Amino acid sequence: MNGPNHVVVGLAAVLITVPAVLSSPESGMLCLAAGVAGALLPDLDSGESSIRRASGTNRSAGCLGRVISAIMPGHRGIIHSPWLAAAIAAGAWYSGAPWAWALAAGWVSHIIADGGMAILGIKNGGILEYALAYGALFVAIVIRIGGDWK
Repeated sequence: MNGPNHVVVGLAAVLITVPAVLSSPESGMLCLAAGVAGALLPDLDSGESSIRRASGTNRSAGCLGRVISAIMPGHRGIIHSPWLAAAIAAGAWYSGAPWAWALAAGWVSHIIADGGMAILGIKNGGILEYALAYGALFVAIVIRIGGDWK
């Protein structure tokens, strides 16, 4: 799944799983930002990912980019592990902080989305990927605002 769609799915996950997102504007923005970070951070091991390009640490970005690439040489390694996602969720549970839950929701959504796209054979960046991501966000918004289909 590409970076922008990970962000969309991460936002959907935060809206569904973190009630504090609507408690106050400050809490909502912090939770949404943490969810976006969680949705993008698992791709730190990809040299040309959205988060690496945005942070200026892609493979061609000098010393820091080369160091990150050396530490995490392959994409979908340890930071794509369901075990690490579970550890992050456990840390969020332990802390009890809404932003930590949002970070975990974004991270777990990334792992599930990548796995789902691979299992279903959906092309990375294809129209079906976008439809699924934005469909998930639509459903999350309807659930969070208590949508009524009448």
